[in-house]
Amino acid sequence: PRMAPTEFFEQLALAAPMLRRLSAVDIDDECMRIICNRCQLEEINLFITRRDQSDLCVTPAVVDIIVKSSSAASLRKATVSSTLAAEWGAAELLGIV
Repeated sequence: PRMAPTEFFEQLALAAPMLRRLSAVDIDDECMRIICNRCQLEEINLFITRRDQSDLCVTPAVVDIIVKSSSAASLRKATVSSTLAAEWGAAELLGIV
């Protein structure tokens, strides 16, 4: 059986609490909440796209999730690339600066 994405990120945070860098494509807001609150991330690289085979995709709300997480104090770099220009604009991304 396939592990649920949230369960995967819960297990990842338990197994690697010293994780400092996250690069992800297939991740949603709840998975980001889990990893950002359980690790002290210094770098986040997100490629935001909606692929047919995956329902996972962060929303612009992920900016608030990151800013309000325990990783906010340790975060040094965040890179966000998106193919969803209609959903993501400068206003959403400026919240992370």
